[in-house]
Amino acid sequence: MKESKKSEFYNLDKTCRLLGISPATGRNWLRLGKLVAAKTPSENDGPMFSRRAIDELLENMQKGRVAVLRSRRNKSALKGRELYVSYVAPDSPNRKNVTDFCAAFKGSGRLVTAVLVEASLRIIVSSGRLKVAQKFLSSPQSLLDAVYKGELKLGRWKFLLDDLVGRNQIENLCSDLQGVPRLELEYVPFEDTLGLLYLSLMEFSERRRGGRYYTPQKLTDEAVETLDISSRTCFLDPCCGSGNFLLRLLRRGVKPQTLYGCDIDKISLLLARINLALNTGMVDEDFLKDHLRQEDTLISVNLPPAQVILGNPPWNICDNLLLERKYAQELEGARKGHPCFADLFVERALDLLPEGGLMRFVLPESLLNVKSHQQIRDIMAKKANVASVAYLGEAFHAVQCPSVVLTLKKSEEGFKPHKISVSLEDSGHCYEVEKDDPLDFNFRISSETQSLLDRIEAVPNQILLKGNATFGLGIVTGDNKNLLLSQRVAGADPVLRGTDLEPYRIKESEKFLIFDREKLQQAAREELYRTKPKIVYRFIANYPIAALDREGRLSLNSCNFIIPTSAELLPEYLVAVLNSSVVRFYFKKSFHTMKVLRSQLEKLPIAVASLKVQQEIASLVVKVENCDEEQRAPLIRQIDKLVADCYGLNPEDFSESH
Repeated sequence: MKESKKSEFYNLDKTCRLLGISPATGRNWLRLGKLVAAKTPSENDGPMFSRRAIDELLENMQKGRVAVLRSRRNKSALKGRELYVSYVAPDSPNRKNVTDFCAAFKGSGRLVTAVLVEASLRIIVSSGRLKVAQKFLSSPQSLLDAVYKGELKLGRWKFLLDDLVGRNQIENLCSDLQGVPRLELEYVPFEDTLGLLYLSLMEFSERRRGGRYYTPQKLTDEAVETLDISSRTCFLDPCCGSGNFLLRLLRRGVKPQTLYGCDIDKISLLLARINLALNTGMVDEDFLKDHLRQEDTLISVNLPPAQVILGNPPWNICDNLLLERKYAQELEGARKGHPCFADLFVERALDLLPEGGLMRFVLPESLLNVKSHQQIRDIMAKKANVASVAYLGEAFHAVQCPSVVLTLKKSEEGFKPHKISVSLEDSGHCYEVEKDDPLDFNFRISSETQSLLDRIEAVPNQILLKGNATFGLGIVTGDNKNLLLSQRVAGADPVLRGTDLEPYRIKESEKFLIFDREKLQQAAREELYRTKPKIVYRFIANYPIAALDREGRLSLNSCNFIIPTSAELLPEYLVAVLNSSVVRFYFKKSFHTMKVLRSQLEKLPIAVASLKVQQEIASLVVKVENCDEEQRAPLIRQIDKLVADCYGLNPEDFSESH
């Protein structure tokens, strides 16, 4: 959602949100001169940045002039015009044509509109719904030019194109199309070709800032095909975009009279109306404008009484203070600063649904387990029961954010203990889990898995790392290009990265660093890095990968460290526990993360074995550190069995079936 009025200057936090970078990165960019303050800060204010400078920096990021991370969901400047490769079926005849066209396309604004109008005309004509117009498809003349000259009569389709073209713009759009390569498109029933084109023409950063992450067709089908549509008389997509979910409902046989959609993006909504008309033949202005409405669903009073609300709401953060105030009048979740739109749409859907109504949304998995979404989980527990959860993994092109399809059934009595259906796409595993805690939204685990987790947590004579270890973060240089060295020079030391670690072993470092705190963006005290031994572990991983550093080496922020302080634990034994199948299982099932955080490690129940057993395991760890590759696997299996014994379990208990 865009601000109604742009402020002239923004503080650092707001600037970082607009750029899609973290405040830490913003401070580093400011230090390095990549980000330049527009005003001298007063005693009470931080640096301020002009909107013009922010826009220029965004443009440079999009064109690759400024290095940015390119795989995280919250990075807004992924290079523009990436085709949503999974948005339509792989065998779609339009996929390659749109790909090739967008790769060569250079333009924005009105030219994008001109292309969308021409594409709409080609699909309408290709569908056969304008039978007399077939001859125009083979003509070198643009269809829009034929309309302008009165050669192509649109009949009842005219109002749809008039809305898209805009008043008195057709001549300008015809002129814009001169020199633009011809885009050949076919009508494919129930395919959102226009949405694919619109997405591909938009800059990625604009999609992110507007929350426009349209849902791939395969994912939409999975969400729609298992939906109970019997006796449901009204389906609403509250953020319908160009109508993908509604098209797939039509494909399932849902009557068009029962379908409704809303969106705040005018272009998306106009494309949705064209799509609905194409796939139903209902080219009626009153019908289409009643069933597809340009509304802000979160506060609109002009919504149909839906029995099913489904779709993929935006996942971005609302940072518009005026909008927050409007939403806060209706929605509990908007009364905290910068609410997540996904949370607000879930709350709004539950408010709109009648008793027994269904909500099915594609959502970030974090909504089910991250602390910042606790409020919406509380609301869900008060107003609904969870009917099913499908885990989708990384479902969106060029976006790293695990997602789920969550189905809620409205219940005025709130959550009641019951069985919940769960599916995991990555393993094809489906099961049911019983839940009697309304605030337990960890659905990844079956009852059998939960029993194993309970046994691990109940191990007698255990210790937690919280209060029994010193944790340290690896170094953030802020300028790897200049500070990380490929060859050792005077004063430089080897520096470890996460990729240098494997269970029990540290590869020979290929990078070197001169430790000078004044030049580093972030670093722990030097004596902590020099501790011998200490445990180093990968930061980016979905379970601990740890080794003993016996040389006191430096490490980057992809390689953090632990210094055990409890006399009850030998360092070698702790490394064995962290690398064990027991902890790997516990970590993956409990945290569902791609980062190994201190807060997670501090919660691990560490079984305290007898000194004799710890010494036996420690001797094996030393052998693994020094053995050849052929001996390595048998030794690790032997260690793993001994650690599992300490928990009263067997490594076989942790098979992938759980």
